[in-house]
Amino acid sequence: HPAFPKANGPWPALVDFGTAYDNPWLYRAMVQMGERLGHDLKLARLAECVIEDSAPGSADRGAAIAVLGYRILELRLTNLADTIVGLIAAYLDEPVTEETPAHVCRWRISLAFLAGKLHELTGDRDGAKAWYRTTAQTEWVGFSPLLTTKSIAACFFEARLWLAEGDAETAKARFREGLDIALKAVAFPHAEQLG
Repeated sequence: HPAFPKANGPWPALVDFGTAYDNPWLYRAMVQMGERLGHDLKLARLAECVIEDSAPGSADRGAAIAVLGYRILELRLTNLADTIVGLIAAYLDEPVTEETPAHVCRWRISLAFLAGKLHELTGDRDGAKAWYRTTAQTEWVGFSPLLTTKSIAACFFEARLWLAEGDAETAKARFREGLDIALKAVAFPHAEQLG
């Protein structure tokens, strides 16, 4: 994107907003903590507009679904949870190719985690476990090891649900998986992220 000149080669995926988003200016206004719109209703309305107007599998749409979905989670609006989960499921049904921007993969992991949290909000433990499984199994390497926070948390939250149901063996396996993901993230060649 011409508004984001590249000084010494391509940007690392983590900060390559110019090629990842159809409208890269949305990122700071809608997503970036500390910089995004501070008025909750305006932020939610912006997210709604982006969901309505963006391409189905775009990073823009993924970001907007996340913003609106976390607002619903924060306000505990259980009556709207299924609507957001439907949007998340449709987003994850979009095909992913080698040309798919890394930020789309980022939103796929974040949204799967959000869907798990929304299912917990509504009391659907099986749905929550399934979405946490999806989160833990979705590839993060193409974006950043920072994204493993969602994968690791998903393993923890899923394990917690298995423990609540009395299945200590499955819980232990999920806790172990979270630890394994953390170790992979620590061992990741971080120079690739620095650009």
